[in-house]
Amino acid sequence: MKLSLVFSVLASMVVLATAYPTEGAAGFAKRSNVEKREELGINPANYDFTTSYRKRDEGKREELDVSNDHYSKRDEGKREELDVSNDHYSKRGEGKREELDVSNDHYSKRNEGKREELDVSNDHYSKRGEGKREELDVSNDHYSKRDEGKREELDVSNDHYSKRDEGKREELDVSNDHYSKRGEGKREELDVSNDHYSKRGEGKREELDVSNDHYSKRDEGKREELGINPANYDFTTSYT
Repeated sequence: MKLSLVFSVLASMVVLATAYPTEGAAGFAKRSNVEKREELGINPANYDFTTSYRKRDEGKREELDVSNDHYSKRDEGKREELDVSNDHYSKRGEGKREELDVSNDHYSKRNEGKREELDVSNDHYSKRGEGKREELDVSNDHYSKRDEGKREELDVSNDHYSKRDEGKREELDVSNDHYSKRGEGKREELDVSNDHYSKRGEGKREELDVSNDHYSKRDEGKREELGINPANYDFTTSYT
C-alpha cells in the first residue's frame, strides 16, 4: 500500500516536469515578468530598448519626429510640431512656444511669459522680473528701472533725480538739485524754499508761510495758520 503511494507521487513529479520544462531546456522560451509581445512588429536587432530609446515616465511619442540628439525633453509635454532651433534655445520649465519668433541670441527668457511681439532693444534693456513693456519709449541708457511700474510718459530729468521705490511722478516740477525726496508722496505743487527747509517724514506743506530760518519743523503737524513771531520766540530754549 505504501509502495504504491510512493510510485504515484513519483509519477506525478514526472508528469509535471514534462509539462513545464526548466530554464536550461533547449528550444523553450524563458519565462519572466515581461508582458507579451506576440504582436510586436519591430526588429529586435536594430531596436534597443535600453540604450537608444529611453522611455521613463513619459507619454507616447510614436509620432515624434524631432532629433533626439540635440533636443532634451524632460518633464515636458508633447512638441511634435515644434520648429524652433534647439541649438540656441534653452527650454526649461516653460510652456509651449511653437510660434516664438524672437531672437534667441540676445534675449534671455527665464521664468517669463510669452513675448512673441516684443520689439524693445534687448542690448540696453535689462528685463528681470517685470511685465511686458512692448510700448516702452524711455531712454534705457540713463534711466535705471528696478522693481518699478510702467513709466512710458515720464518726462523728468533722469540725471539729477534719484527714483527709488516711489510712485509715478510724471508731472513733478520741483527742483531736483536741492530737494531730497526719499520715501515721500507726491509734491507736484510744492512751493516752499528747498534751501533752508528740511522736510523729513512729513506731509504736504504747500501753503506753509512760516519763516524757515528760525523755525525748525520736525515730526510736527501743519502750522499754516501759526501767527507767532519766530524772531522773539525760541522753541528750543524758551519752550520746553
